Amino acid sequence: MKKVFFGFIAMTLLVAEEGQIPSKIDTGLPVNLDQIQAGISQSGRFQVRDGWGGGFTLKFNEYAPSGDSREIAYESTTLQQPEGKVATFDSKYHAGFSAGVVLNLPYDHWTVSGDYLWFLGTEEVNKDDSFYFSPVFNLPPFDLVMDFFHSKWRLQVNVGDLTLSRAYYSGTNLTFEPLLGFKVAVIEDDFKLVANVITESLVSQETWVESSSWGVGPKLGVKGNWLLGGGFSFFGNVSSALLYTTYTDLEVTYLNSLGASSLARNNNAQIVQPIIDTSVGFNLGTSAWKNSFFINLEISYNFAVFFSQNMGRALVSTATSTQATPANLYLQGVSVGLGFIF
Repeated sequence: MKKVFFGFIAMTLLVAEEGQIPSKIDTGLPVNLDQIQAGISQSGRFQVRDGWGGGFTLKFNEYAPSGDSREIAYESTTLQQPEGKVATFDSKYHAGFSAGVVLNLPYDHWTVSGDYLWFLGTEEVNKDDSFYFSPVFNLPPFDLVMDFFHSKWRLQVNVGDLTLSRAYYSGTNLTFEPLLGFKVAVIEDDFKLVANVITESLVSQETWVESSSWGVGPKLGVKGNWLLGGGFSFFGNVSSALLYTTYTDLEVTYLNSLGASSLARNNNAQIVQPIIDTSVGFNLGTSAWKNSFFINLEISYNFAVFFSQNMGRALVSTATSTQATPANLYLQGVSVGLGFIF
């Protein structure tokens, strides 16, 4: 990530040249030329003086996934009940990317934008130094005890946004821009647990939890900018969406080394799922190549909540004759990107 960060800064300095704002771009703000809005990204939009305008963004992301009800096992020094720590997945960072396009309309300063986010992360945990009880196999009274387990969690997230926005307030240093549109989310969430269960002899027990879903729904939000001058600005964005989500694949499979197996399935389950997205960061923008276009460096921290996404654990609870509500999924991390407007 350090190499990517410094590479972006070096590229920005190489292509940037001193000059005025390109003639076909009008910020629409009563500010000096060194207080221009900081780029074509989620944090700011240039208004086209005449005709059409557009741009695109490319970002590298480092995101760490986490979630509720992701406990793998409970440690113990006895064969009776849990007494120690909870074994769960570490929230490690994984690389991803996002891309966006912007179209500035020549009608009352309206802007259409589209964004796409891709993320893939895998976490693994191995334990063999204690006794363990797993809520994936059973809940109290905990009649299955393990002396070893290997667990793997694979998460793939694809999110697309299409929004329409227009500046609501443009002050000397502060701007606000409401937005509305649609969000689409396609998520694959797979979990696997392999363990040695202590009985009269060791028995290998395996569990797979597979979940694939897609959802679509309306999105509302607002973008804010604090212009500092010299091409610098801070920004903060927040949005929420309400998706109608369908789980095309949702099942839990149990298998042991004695040949016994069972399957719980709830394909085509449907829920209404809220999502919240937030981001804060700063921009550094300037004109480039004799004012032929504008370039913007953006660094931001992002946080998203996918409510009730973990339907797999709820299905596990159903299979073990207990009750649980679907748990939330969280994504948080840093983005570094470049934006261009022509």
